[in-house]
Amino acid sequence: MALAGSLSLKPTLIGDEFLVLRAGSLWTVRLRQSNIKEMRSRGGRSPSRREPGYLSLAVINEPQWILELHEPAFAYGVYGRRRMITRLGIATDDPNAFAEVVTRFPGS
Repeated sequence: MALAGSLSLKPTLIGDEFLVLRAGSLWTVRLRQSNIKEMRSRGGRSPSRREPGYLSLAVINEPQWILELHEPAFAYGVYGRRRMITRLGIATDDPNAFAEVVTRFPGS
């Protein structure tokens, strides 16, 4: 129940320089907009959650988007967990609006 509640209490934040992506209280990733190399529709099968460098922030659904990063970034999890990532799976309430905003970032 706590995880389900945290999904709506910890939303995605988009600022002038940073994008903060969250999977409720499980993971938080803070990315510089300039670190987003590519955003593509998942299309087909999702990468394995065990694949090195990949983190899916889609808790309930399959990811709609895969973000590729120019440089590795850290994801911060519960109990002080930290994981280096190079790709992110993202699911949002409004995938088209998310794509429109992210593709306007320089370098995306």
